[in-house]
Amino acid sequence: MENVLIAAANEKTAQALTELILSRYPAAAVLTTDNGASVRRMCLERSFDFVMISMPLKDEQGAEAAIHAAADLNVGVILIVRAEYAEDISAKVSDYGVFVIEKPIHRPFFFSAARFIMTAQNKVSGLVKEAETLKNKMSELSVISRAKCALMEYLLMSEKQAHRYIEKQAMDMRVTRLKVAENILKTYERQV
Repeated sequence: MENVLIAAANEKTAQALTELILSRYPAAAVLTTDNGASVRRMCLERSFDFVMISMPLKDEQGAEAAIHAAADLNVGVILIVRAEYAEDISAKVSDYGVFVIEKPIHRPFFFSAARFIMTAQNKVSGLVKEAETLKNKMSELSVISRAKCALMEYLLMSEKQAHRYIEKQAMDMRVTRLKVAENILKTYERQV
């Protein structure tokens, strides 16, 4: 945990949460604020690993700011609420990936929750990267398929011949199949 944002209306609460984080993660850079508007602004300006919001804040309850912070899938968000409101608040924010902890905070539970959130973040980050890789691969395959169709239409090649042509061109020119396909499309799609 490198960058942490703590939002608490009470300066004493902010200091206690800062000390809690630094007791386990002494190298963490901790920023504090007392309002939701600052949480939103700071999350846009800077990347955080972890955001902790102690409800209520000076300008709002804090749930909306937590949801905003959680929109970034790489950020773990803990919302700290009074016990009597925990269930209702949790129902509102849990679908957004916000973890709710009741006041007063119990250190072992807090650090267990933090580890859980960081583990979940790592898993989500891996899935996001995998999805992006698959999206790029699908895009590449789409371009290659369009190039094969162009070769089949304009040069009357079979699908197998078009596939082989693209593969051979890529090997001969020492470029990717995507680059060959893009060049084919530049040549033949202009003729339409």
